[in-house]
Amino acid sequence: MPCRASACECLPDISSRSCWSSKLLDGLEDNCGVAALLSDATHFATGSHAASALGVPLSKPVHLPTQRRLWTVLRGPFVHKKSQENFERRTHKRVVKAWDAHPDAVDMLVQYLEKHIAPGVGMRAVKWHRAPVGVGQKTMESVLGHMRVDEQVRAEKVKALGEQIVQQELAAAAEAAAKEGVVQKSS
Repeated sequence: MPCRASACECLPDISSRSCWSSKLLDGLEDNCGVAALLSDATHFATGSHAASALGVPLSKPVHLPTQRRLWTVLRGPFVHKKSQENFERRTHKRVVKAWDAHPDAVDMLVQYLEKHIAPGVGMRAVKWHRAPVGVGQKTMESVLGHMRVDEQVRAEKVKALGEQIVQQELAAAAEAAAKEGVVQKSS
């Protein structure tokens, strides 16, 4: 029996989607195969399979609105404008929420589902990690502390590099002056 839980603390949202494309001829075709495929995929995730084996309580699959996209293309060159063809793509979506489970178990579930997802079904997991109150202020102080230290270190490095360049230039000038003095004495 699948683990169902009341809404206490939501960890990830696992959403899956599948597309179905066909030509709209007489409107006789249906997309029951894709909807069944998506239902099977969500049953695999939520039913008495993956989630309950890991002890992750999940919500029931929620059917999100089906997106329907239509487009029309010309069958031939420009002169045959009156001969057009219509196409349709329907995207079925389901979403499942995991509740009150250990983050490692949820990560393992998501990795397992990503590895064994049914062909033609896409999956996306949105994970939420809880942080203690005040973590933003601590992070900001830490970053600002490192930035100030880096600025001081940079200033010291620039000053040391400048002093090194001055020493090299003075040494080169002294050598040039010494060579000129030797040349003038010999002439």
